[in-house]
Amino acid sequence: MFDMRINPIDNVDTAVIAVGSAMFGVTFLFLVVAWLRRNFRPIRAKNLPLTTALFIAGVLWFVGDIPMNGHVLLKGSFSNCKEWNIWVRVLFCFVYTTALISRCYALDRVFIQNRPTHGLIYYLPTVLLLAFVLVYSIVTEAMSSKLTIGYVKDLE
Repeated sequence: MFDMRINPIDNVDTAVIAVGSAMFGVTFLFLVVAWLRRNFRPIRAKNLPLTTALFIAGVLWFVGDIPMNGHVLLKGSFSNCKEWNIWVRVLFCFVYTTALISRCYALDRVFIQNRPTHGLIYYLPTVLLLAFVLVYSIVTEAMSSKLTIGYVKDLE
């Protein structure tokens, strides 16, 4: 479909990918159990949609970091894909970080500030950070490849 070949560099890179994939696999099983038993009182106290978004963002961030950290050599259409680096890695890093920060901020709002977790003031930091990340990604996409991420044929 995409004419893409993925070649792990060596055994260490294969082990990193295998261990990371196994961790996300086990976490996925725990997440499925949590959704199936969501009426259990300790699980009901958690924010399962936010936890699921955090898990999906973590998986996609991991997938984006595999080629970025040099664990595999991408050959084909994705080897010179600026979108892979900008949109997958940066935006899912944003989602992952926002999910963590929003959990901490919600606990602060409820237990320290004695305020609800809704309203403009609650969502404003997330919206501003999302706007910053989108502007960064769009500007990086619009810039010349010589100034950002470019494909160098000699390095392949």
